[in-house]
Amino acid sequence: MQNLSKYTSFSFALLALALVGCGKDKNLEEYQRDKLQQNLGLYKSVEGTYSGIVRSKTDNRVIGAMQISLTAQTRNKPSNDGQLSIGSPVLVGNVQFLDQDIINVVAPDGFYDPNTGLYNSQIEITRTAGGATNGGGSSGGGSGGNPPNNGGGYNNTPVAPGQGAERELIVLTGRLGNGNLVGDMQTQNYPEYGGRFELVRNGGTVRDLLRQARPGDRRREDSDVEKVTSYSGTTRFTDLNGSGDARPRPVRVTLTRQTYNTAEDILDLISPVRVVQASINYSDSLRLLFPKAIFDTRQGYLTAQTLLTLNGQLNQMTINCREQDDKSLYCTHLTSAGGEAAITEVTLDKGRSRDPI
Repeated sequence: MQNLSKYTSFSFALLALALVGCGKDKNLEEYQRDKLQQNLGLYKSVEGTYSGIVRSKTDNRVIGAMQISLTAQTRNKPSNDGQLSIGSPVLVGNVQFLDQDIINVVAPDGFYDPNTGLYNSQIEITRTAGGATNGGGSSGGGSGGNPPNNGGGYNNTPVAPGQGAERELIVLTGRLGNGNLVGDMQTQNYPEYGGRFELVRNGGTVRDLLRQARPGDRRREDSDVEKVTSYSGTTRFTDLNGSGDARPRPVRVTLTRQTYNTAEDILDLISPVRVVQASINYSDSLRLLFPKAIFDTRQGYLTAQTLLTLNGQLNQMTINCREQDDKSLYCTHLTSAGGEAAITEVTLDKGRSRDPI
């Protein structure tokens, strides 16, 4: 009987400890939930739609107008120790950016420090460029699509485009307070470039703001606007077919920054690395087209690839161009079949600058 009494007392003690333990867990969970609601309330205090002008860090020119709608939400994050995750607040930013047409992107996990007003978020963008694509050469006048070096060396042939893609991050940093969001936007790899913004809560639409910042500049609202830089010079072809004709030929090169109405357009505005269309023109009806060339305007280096047929064989042509001190271009044409195929030297057309791209 005495043993039974001891056993019963021990069981009650274990039960009491278990209940106390459950009570502690419940109190901790309640504390975490209360803390989350407090923090969420602080995040909600800065909710709203902020808009304003974005200016280039390098020369202070207007590069666009931006609107960001901030909404406080809760994100559940997995716990390392397997315990219940209560979550943490984030500011979801729905962004509208306008240069030539409105582009919509999302900054999903914005951080906000209520004590300092610090705001930080990221926008992930997939950029497609640099892969071998359809050469797109056009021909006419019986040329058969061949550049005029030898009457039979090159022939652009339609091929399925290749795809090259890489992810880039646009980082938004600033401070929230007094109804304003003031800060910077830049790519992760080039923080010294990018733009500065001063956004005001309920500050107006991006179209109205951009009209005021660029009075009379209606072309900016046309999504078909292209920015073109043109060059003229000569191409010296390698004697690919043994004809002995390797004389310099007149050529015109154009670099076009096209707008795709995607987030890639924003990258081209705030990064020194641009995606351009490079066209090497020998006549009005004959050209080599590189649809998505990469132009590093900081280093002055352009590279692109295209697929074409060379003497009946499908090959890849690569152009590598180096910008000279006077903004002229010195380009080598390389083929997978036989190495260097040509050298092109061109200078900016009179009265033009490289600024459009």
